[in-house]
Amino acid sequence: MQNVKLIFSVFIVAVFILYFVLNAKSFEPVLHVNPIYLLFISICSILGIVSNGIFTKIVLKSFDRDISTRESIFVSLIAAVGNFFAPAGSGLGFRAVYLKKKHKLPYSDYVTILSGNYVMVFIIVSLMGIVALALLGGGVGREESVAKATLWLVFTLLFLLSTPLLFIRKQNTIKTIKTNNSIMQKIIVIAGRISNGWIKITSDRSLVVKLLVLIVINTSVSTISLALIMIALQFSFTVPALFLFSALGSLTTFINITPANLGVKEAVYIASSSVLGFTTGQILSIALVDRATQFFVLAVAWLIFGKSNNKIASKDL
Repeated sequence: MQNVKLIFSVFIVAVFILYFVLNAKSFEPVLHVNPIYLLFISICSILGIVSNGIFTKIVLKSFDRDISTRESIFVSLIAAVGNFFAPAGSGLGFRAVYLKKKHKLPYSDYVTILSGNYVMVFIIVSLMGIVALALLGGGVGREESVAKATLWLVFTLLFLLSTPLLFIRKQNTIKTIKTNNSIMQKIIVIAGRISNGWIKITSDRSLVVKLLVLIVINTSVSTISLALIMIALQFSFTVPALFLFSALGSLTTFINITPANLGVKEAVYIASSSVLGFTTGQILSIALVDRATQFFVLAVAWLIFGKSNNKIASKDL
């Protein structure tokens, strides 16, 4: 499976290089980006890592695990670096192993935390997408109308399926189910732990509010970062299109097929280009600045912040 993902990643890079060679003029704005904008975009990337770290710190308290803010940011950095540089989804695995060995956090609890993050992000991002589509209005041409109808369906389903999960309070009976099959019994036990862990989170309303606020902040920072990239490239855009662009970008991060989600995010943007109002060249230019900035921030952050923490972590891992 990893070989398939690697081949796919190489193929995506090859296609991008070919497109770049054939459409070099489309990328000229990238060469004239003001470094000041890159600085602010980098700060947004750092704030994203910090907010994700604080999310982890807060939710871990529900599972009787107390870690410092510094370590929580390091845990966030582990996931970010792993997802960006390593094979698809590796960052989540690295973080799970770290929390398991350093803080004895069961993998079932980690899955609960991860699932909780996904659910809350889906709620905020889908709502953001719905508002953006409502402000953009109806489609003009057939392609735009079809694209908007598809996006309406995706965001509406995500919102309707995710929101009710926040109101689950009652303890489940999954773990009481018995079967003679040992493998199935283990799966049932794990499913019960995950379910009860989620109930533990949703039962604390103040915790849910804090986590939702953090996700709103993180999404806002990502949106501001995108706006700065577009301004730096001197691309014109509307606020609804910016919100939709950001919402789509947030959702595609959960499709872990390639390192840094290479090609997947761009494919979704290009498929929605008639709604977003950007050309393929503009979308790839935005992606190029975004990924180059992330590469720089993560590399520097790991060299500076990760070095000292890694020494401490290596003693336990």
